[in-house]
Amino acid sequence: MERFELKISRSSLYLHSIFLLYALNILLKKLLVYQDGFVDISILSLIMLFLILQPLRLQAGLTALFLEKNKIFFLFLIFLVYYFFLAFTSYNSTGIIIQEFVSVLKWLIYFFLGYLFSYTYPEYDSEFPPIYSLAIFSLLILLYSVIKYNWNGIGDLHNLFNFYGNSFESIFSLRSVFALYGLVIFFYATNCYDKQKLVAIFLLAASSIFIFMSGNRKVLLGIAFVLFFMKFRYRNPFIIKLLKIVVLLFALIFILQTSLFKRSVVEYSTLKQPRLFAYSKSFQIAYDYFPIGSGPATFCSKGSMINYSPIYTKYEMDHKWGFRSDDEVSFYNDTYWAQITGQYGAIGSLLILLIYFSIIKTVKDPYNQQRISRPLILSVLLLLSATTPLFQRTEIALLVFFDMGMFSCKKNHFNSYNPSSI
Repeated sequence: MERFELKISRSSLYLHSIFLLYALNILLKKLLVYQDGFVDISILSLIMLFLILQPLRLQAGLTALFLEKNKIFFLFLIFLVYYFFLAFTSYNSTGIIIQEFVSVLKWLIYFFLGYLFSYTYPEYDSEFPPIYSLAIFSLLILLYSVIKYNWNGIGDLHNLFNFYGNSFESIFSLRSVFALYGLVIFFYATNCYDKQKLVAIFLLAASSIFIFMSGNRKVLLGIAFVLFFMKFRYRNPFIIKLLKIVVLLFALIFILQTSLFKRSVVEYSTLKQPRLFAYSKSFQIAYDYFPIGSGPATFCSKGSMINYSPIYTKYEMDHKWGFRSDDEVSFYNDTYWAQITGQYGAIGSLLILLIYFSIIKTVKDPYNQQRISRPLILSVLLLLSATTPLFQRTEIALLVFFDMGMFSCKKNHFNSYNPSSI
């Protein structure tokens, strides 16, 4: 009688551990109410621990990162030097300025670490996040959300997306993060459908429920954008494309008729809306402090509120609801690019955009085997970042950019790689 042995590679074991730590942090954060920074510190510490367990491979990986991703790494070094000198213009403390750097480039840091991990533990069939772990965690989120959700408020079709209060009861506590998690698992489920159909169907259903519960209109439009440009594998692509356009048009007409959209039109028709207000001030600051901006931790960032920035007083923002030092609700970090534009000016904004577009270029799949390509995923995230600080969320940095870094390494160092991951 043969003995059954369950074998799991060291790379897969470590990747499961990283995702488990992330999931555990999300649950504990909901119970203990601690800051996102602690989540990143614990995850980054674990990744670094796994890397230094193989010092020779890590050293070789750093060399490869410098040589192969020289444009991305070179731009990163330029921004690092630029940030260092710009820090002298900031009124804030050294500790907060360092935290600000990590927060602004969190997505890039995870990309580099994903590359180094894949080089240090070279197994081309490893994937992140592990699909079954993702499904189990999504099931827990689904059960928690369904129990906490207030189903009594559902009315007609025009009012389906009016449940803002419900989304705060989710494990993530924030509407945007709840919706972004749903968007991420939509990406994974679509791309793993051929290999794991049952799991993919469950994840697609969970994704739809999460986005519905969040009531997030921006992510809905993001998914519509993805569906329009994604690749469908059928014998008659012309008919499929035609049907896709028709379905999307009907969906768009429906969204335009909802009360949520009508409120959005009213809300965004004036610069008093917090995001538009932040953007208008960021452009004004970038113009006044051209070309370097007001400096790190001075505008539309957490650090600028911990030690309340004089910029808010100078530009008469200290009386605006959501930007006052004692407001319970804050919009200081409600958009990523307002922060970048105001604090780092034209030079910093250009450098970050160049880094981002360089990553889009480096993660192109030469075999084009995915339904939703990596460049398409990054393009959608870039569009959504105009109205949300998604690049500063662990969900995007870890679940998307860490995997992007792994793929970038596999693309250069393996003849075959897993085409079903993001």
